[in-house]
Amino acid sequence: MPKVSVVIPTYNRATLLIRAVASVLMQTFADFEILIVDDGSTDGTGNRVLDIGDARVRYWRHDRNQGVSAARNTALSHASGDFVAFLDDDDEWLPAKLSLQMERFEQVGRSVGLVGSGHYLIGLGSDRVIAEVLPQLRGRVFEQVLRQGFLNQTSTIVVRRECFERVGLFDPSYSFGEDLDMWLRIAEEYEVDFVAKPLARRYYQAERLTRRYDGMIAGIEAHLHKYSEFFANNPDAFATQLQELGTAYCFAGNTTAGRRLLWQAITQRPFAIRTYFRSALSLFGPRAFQSWYATREALVSGRANASRRK
Repeated sequence: MPKVSVVIPTYNRATLLIRAVASVLMQTFADFEILIVDDGSTDGTGNRVLDIGDARVRYWRHDRNQGVSAARNTALSHASGDFVAFLDDDDEWLPAKLSLQMERFEQVGRSVGLVGSGHYLIGLGSDRVIAEVLPQLRGRVFEQVLRQGFLNQTSTIVVRRECFERVGLFDPSYSFGEDLDMWLRIAEEYEVDFVAKPLARRYYQAERLTRRYDGMIAGIEAHLHKYSEFFANNPDAFATQLQELGTAYCFAGNTTAGRRLLWQAITQRPFAIRTYFRSALSLFGPRAFQSWYATREALVSGRANASRRK
C-alpha cells in the first residue's frame, strides 16, 4: 500500500494536468499513488493521462461534470494511502513537498489531522512570482479559521485519511468554498499544523475571479447559513463575510444587492476603510470592480518583480 494518495480532480485542462502530475512524479518522496478523476472533460484528457505511462497513476472519468467535490469524493473512495494530499490541476508542487510534510507528521502527535505549507502565487502566463504566502495557524484553530475564512491553499494540504472517516466527505452542495468547509470540519475535530516554507506553486489570474462569482455567492451564502450561530456572535467575522459576499454580487452585476451587503458590513465593523472603498466603487458598476482587481494584481506583481531585481 502506498503511504500517500494524491488526489487531482480535473476538467478540460489536459495540458495543465500533465504539468501538475509531472510535479508529483518529481517528488523526492516516492511512496505515493496519483488518483486522477476526470470530471467529464471533452478535451482528450484520458488519452493524455494514458501517455504518462507510470503505474502509480490511476484514472477515473465521470460521464458528466459533477463538480470538484464529487471528483474528490470519487478519488477518496479509491484511496489506499494512510494520508491524502490534494493538488489542483492548474497548480504544481516543489520537489520536496511530500517529504517535508510527511516528516512533519512524524514529528507531531496523532491529534494533528492536517498539515499544510506555504506557496508561491504565480501570475498565469507570466511565470512571475506575485507573492510568497506562508501559513500562520496551527493547533486548535477552528474558530480562527471561521473568523478569517481561510486556512491553507488546497494544493498545499495533506490530511490523515482517518479524518474523512470521522468528518465525512466533501459536500457536493457547495459550488464554491467546499475546501474551506472540509478544513473547518477537520479543524473542529483535530489540530492542524504546517511546514513554514513555500512548497507549491499556485497559478493565478485576476480574470479567474470574475468567472466564478455565481459560485462564490452560493458558497458564501451556504457558509453563512451553516455557521449562522457563530457569525451572530462574532460581528467582525460576519462583516468580513458580508464584504466578500457584497463584492461578489457587484462582480455579478447586481451592484444594488452588493451595496446593501457592503453597508451591512459597515454597520458590523464601522472602521473598515476597505469596505467603504468597495461600497463607493460599486457606484460605478461591475467593470469598475474588475478593472480595480486587474490593476491591483499588476501593481503587486510589479512590486514583487522590482523587489527581486534589487
